[in-house]
Amino acid sequence: MINRSMSKFLLYLFILSITTYLMVINIDIDTQYVEVDVCADIYHVVDGDTFDAFPIGRVRLADINAPEINTDEGVLARNALYNLVLKYGARVYLDVDDLYVMDKYNRIVAIAYLRYNKTHILNVNKWLIDNGYADIFDYKNEFNPYTWSLYIYLPYDPCAEKTITTTITKTLTSTFTIVATTTVRTIATETRIVKDTVTTTVVETMPITKYIPTTYTMMTTLHLPTTYIVTTPIIHTVETTVTTTVERLSPLSAAILLLIVLPPILFVLRRFVGR
Repeated sequence: MINRSMSKFLLYLFILSITTYLMVINIDIDTQYVEVDVCADIYHVVDGDTFDAFPIGRVRLADINAPEINTDEGVLARNALYNLVLKYGARVYLDVDDLYVMDKYNRIVAIAYLRYNKTHILNVNKWLIDNGYADIFDYKNEFNPYTWSLYIYLPYDPCAEKTITTTITKTLTSTFTIVATTTVRTIATETRIVKDTVTTTVVETMPITKYIPTTYTMMTTLHLPTTYIVTTPIIHTVETTVTTTVERLSPLSAAILLLIVLPPILFVLRRFVGR
């Protein structure tokens, strides 16, 4: 059985091995930022690194160079880009070069992304390089093709329009003043008694007309429902996931690790064999 001292030694040996391994490996961590500036729809593929999209016009894929269209390789590159658009759809998200925007031919310089699935988009520039249809050509712009990731986490459409319907009810109070003239006819009876030799009673009736002005005030409340439609474009800047590249141990590093770990093991084995 392995006693307590042996267990401690093996633990020490394990920690030493891990520490040495971490010292000799090279870990490269790269964080890529994706900025979606324009959304468009591809309607024509010119060649392996150029296409036309509505409504912005001609787009040149940044920092890559595909063979000319009059060569066999150029035709293959053009067909590869065309089939990629057919597979993932014509809607393209563009990260436009902030430094120059356009090249000398008035083409928009950008990284193009297609919707890969519900959660990720595909870097078209990177895909053409990885599949051998284009080479890296690092032009003077804001991009660094050596840090690109093939798939970018983007679980929503950054150029979707959000429609907000708001109902606003206004209360309108109107005051109307109506002036009406009413004629009231009052009939009064006056009786006069005249005494004479012959007593006669005469009754005279005299009509009296009076005009009384009258003002009426009427309050009216009107409810007018009004609906406003507000359309707001949403542009997002997305920071994507981290890509980690781990290099394997070189032969020299492995030899150094072996020289560090092997002597303690041989020392322990010699002590146990001696017993």
